[in-house]
Amino acid sequence: MKRIKDMLAFCGRLDRGFYPVMLLGALLETLTGFGILLISSTILNLLAAGKDAETILTLTAAMTLGFGLLQWIKNAVNQYKNYRMTRLVYRYQQFITEQVLQAPYQYLEQEKFVETLNQVRQNEDVYDLTGSILNKVYEIARNSFSVLVAAFSFLQLFGTVKHLGDSVFLVTMLILALFLLIVSSTGYIVWRRKKNAQSMEKLMEEMVQRNKVAMYLINDVIARYPVGKHIRLYGMQERLLQEEEKQDRGFEEMNTNIDRLEIKPGLAGDISSVAISAMIYLTVSAVALAGGLGAGSVIWYAGVVQQLLDCVRQLINTVSFLYSDCTRQQALFQLIDLTKTKKETPAGQECHIKPLPEHCLEFENVSFAYPDTEKMVLQNLDLRLSGRERVALVGRNGCGKSTLIKLICRLYDPTEGRILLDGVDIRKIPRKEYASFLSVVFQDYQIFAATLGENIALAAGADPSQIQNSAKKVGLKYTHPDTPLRRDLDEKGIEVSGGEGQKIALARALYKNAPMVLLDEPTASLDPISESEIYEKFHSLVEGKLAMFISHRLSSCRFCDRILVLQDGKIIQDGSHEILEAQQGGLYREMWQAQSQYYT
Repeated sequence: MKRIKDMLAFCGRLDRGFYPVMLLGALLETLTGFGILLISSTILNLLAAGKDAETILTLTAAMTLGFGLLQWIKNAVNQYKNYRMTRLVYRYQQFITEQVLQAPYQYLEQEKFVETLNQVRQNEDVYDLTGSILNKVYEIARNSFSVLVAAFSFLQLFGTVKHLGDSVFLVTMLILALFLLIVSSTGYIVWRRKKNAQSMEKLMEEMVQRNKVAMYLINDVIARYPVGKHIRLYGMQERLLQEEEKQDRGFEEMNTNIDRLEIKPGLAGDISSVAISAMIYLTVSAVALAGGLGAGSVIWYAGVVQQLLDCVRQLINTVSFLYSDCTRQQALFQLIDLTKTKKETPAGQECHIKPLPEHCLEFENVSFAYPDTEKMVLQNLDLRLSGRERVALVGRNGCGKSTLIKLICRLYDPTEGRILLDGVDIRKIPRKEYASFLSVVFQDYQIFAATLGENIALAAGADPSQIQNSAKKVGLKYTHPDTPLRRDLDEKGIEVSGGEGQKIALARALYKNAPMVLLDEPTASLDPISESEIYEKFHSLVEGKLAMFISHRLSSCRFCDRILVLQDGKIIQDGSHEILEAQQGGLYREMWQAQSQYYT
């Protein structure tokens, strides 16, 4: 029940006015459900009582008019309820998006977080699933109201027994048998479904894993046209078909197992339904034959008691299915728990970046290990970058270059030590403000399905002339801001090459015009001529800024004032190209000679 309670409380926080509207709608639907039965039984009782035609017609007209008005109100309320429910579901989806976007970047590189997020997304019918939960809550409310009305009427039937004379014992036994039958069958179904819920949890876990594979095959492999080249040239079609068939067989087996879980409680429900229905009509008939009920009342009580039975069964089924749906949503609460972060700097103690002509970035005894690991990627790092220096960061793969950039970007915080900007710990600077201090080009840059202008400006606000200027500076082929990129959303979109994409990423950094520029392999995808053009413009691109870039092509380091050589998380060399190249036995000289031999 805790899972249901948590889910209901969560939905209530998203829309605090939804449940009152839902309860009103459920009550009105309950009343309309009993309305036809009440009108029919009342008319029969009037006829049996010998009332005149005028009285009968007047009362019939009044009841029909009232019933019609009730129907209209019910439809209006339920229409409004459906609107609120749709809005609530959209808020739910928005909440998930906010959780992901506001979570620290480091979570996106943690397996547990990514796995949990995938589980949330793999409820790919998250819209339908959440709507299904809310509809089940509505059905529970409606059936509960029906049970209350039916139970109250059923108690009235008990009140007539004492007036039945010799038939009291027979009728009492029938009612007692009916009661015991309802209780026993309901108890068995509840017990059976509780056991089924435990089995369902395991099946749902398997379903999540299979959905993960299936969604990968469909979305990331089969449906992605860039992957189509590899599929056809390497003959992967048969293998993919076999994997798809394997997943289909797995889904078929799981669905069969789910259906099997419903056999016993379903059969028990069917058997008890027939038996209880028979007992209901026998009981009502016995009371009627004993003179306790009129013709109209027979119809009323028979219908009401039957409704009681149906509603109780529906309640049991709905609660069971609601539990299963809420179980599937547990990944949501895991996601919420994972993204809970404390405010790093108390209000009033935050520091702000001062508008200085030159800035200074310092590492003070910085060490870093990724979460859930013990190995220090960076160790006791002391570093000072100041003024308008152009600094290159080089070293073998895995030495910590990209990690150092992530720390500067504050995608991660140091495990030990601190990073200072103009003497202030960057953890005290609001993240959004600190991000405005940096223009970054990552090696794994992203081109979005949007216009060229939107790709360059991103959230900075579009200035068409500045966009075109940035595009021209990096030598982009396309410079018009309205040029659509990628065909994901626009069939006329341009699929840019790796080189053009890298130029867009460079133009993005130029457009932002931040005081510090970080470039991670900024020319890796460029042809030699384009790369040469970028380096010729390098000075102007970073003029007046503090600049750092990572490159495996050491020829590019010659453009920098200073070169840092990183090895095993430590800076082992620091100097200009000329100084480091002349150091015998140094790592930089070794790497330089290894590359230069192919150009001499």
